[in-house]
Amino acid sequence: MYVTENLIKSEYDLIPENIPYFAGLKAAAVDIETTGLSSSRNIVFLIGVLTQDDTGSKVTQFLASDYEDEASVLLSFFDFIKDYDILLNYNGSSFDIPFINKRSDVHKLGLHIDEYRSVDYMRLFKTSYLPQLLKDMKLKTVEQLAGITRTDQISGKECISLYDDFVKNKDRSAGKKVLLHNFEDLSCFPQLNKLMSKIDLHQAFYKLGFAVKAANQTFFVRSIKVTSSCIKAAGIIPGCTMDMAVYEDGFTLLSDSLSDTFSLEIFHSTDRKDAFDHRSVNTAVMRTLSSLSL
Repeated sequence: MYVTENLIKSEYDLIPENIPYFAGLKAAAVDIETTGLSSSRNIVFLIGVLTQDDTGSKVTQFLASDYEDEASVLLSFFDFIKDYDILLNYNGSSFDIPFINKRSDVHKLGLHIDEYRSVDYMRLFKTSYLPQLLKDMKLKTVEQLAGITRTDQISGKECISLYDDFVKNKDRSAGKKVLLHNFEDLSCFPQLNKLMSKIDLHQAFYKLGFAVKAANQTFFVRSIKVTSSCIKAAGIIPGCTMDMAVYEDGFTLLSDSLSDTFSLEIFHSTDRKDAFDHRSVNTAVMRTLSSLSL
């Protein structure tokens, strides 16, 4: 396996401060290259991860040296992302993450990416009017709308034959083209945040769910419902070690350690459900959960 690291010079942040749904969370962006679309018959030969810290942004890539090297790539990737709260991706909820999990099962690694850690930009953008403006929702099409230009001009399909040349013919230039394609798929993520102003973020996260950091615990909100008397939220608490019952004047929180789930009810006095918009509902949930010290 080959591991490469490359810094990115960008004026854009991976996690913009003006997006409250990312507050306090440690995030990485993930993109994979595979030898085909079938997770049963094909392999992951390259996984790239974009991270950012006080020193800047960096893309780390794990490339299989041959077709038998997939398990090493997967193990290195799982170890690399284990401390990240959320994984940004483009169509990763439907493709990248299930593909990685299936290949992990094939190798009996016993490791998985939990789906709730995924923040899929394609799904975020699809909740808006953007699909009506574009011919399709492919990453390169969306990049054009965001004003992103690429050096790489190859497709994911072309990467398959290039990787074959890299393995069988020891063609280093083919390997570099594959790495560049993956690198640019990832390096665009900070700039994709420019499109966040074109969508209703509050409605999108209301529908798709979001994570909330509370002290040393992270809550993954998966569903929200508003009734005439309360806001009901439910989701996942990873690694929940005990059942909890928190009763406060304004809310109730219950958790189940067996299923790592929680349910939250925030009480209100109005009898009009439509008195709450997506922003105020989401904000109430985030404020309540982030105030907990568990």
